Amino acid sequence: IGIVHVPTHSTSVKKRVDRATATYFRVLWDGDRSFPTVQNGDCGPCEVDGSTCICDTNATISAVFDGSTFPSLEDIHAQLLIGAPDPDMFDSGTYLPCSAPICTGGDAVVYTRNIEVTQNDNFILDSDTIFEVPNPNG
Repeated sequence: IGIVHVPTHSTSVKKRVDRATATYFRVLWDGDRSFPTVQNGDCGPCEVDGSTCICDTNATISAVFDGSTFPSLEDIHAQLLIGAPDPDMFDSGTYLPCSAPICTGGDAVVYTRNIEVTQNDNFILDSDTIFEVPNPNG
């Protein structure tokens, strides 16, 4: 995937998001794991640009876990595929470690944004939650 920016009110585009020099990165695809490719000059609903497809996309932010139970370390590693900044990089008090009984005793440390979680009844996992986990590769 390469991020490309096509401005509507300006002709100036940063090189890292220009069509000719986009910054590329790997992604995991949902569903059947297929993605648009140029075949016979067609990209489906996307625009053909040489040997690649230019497609409109939307990103969504949502919580992976609902907080009804504490996720296992295996579930965290399997389902959270994008890293997060170290909670210490934020202003003091922005991220707080969960100290509720549901959060203790496991291998992961949970940080909640602007919420001090000390009891199980106020345990909330949302899109701002950060999990600190040991590296599965040692």
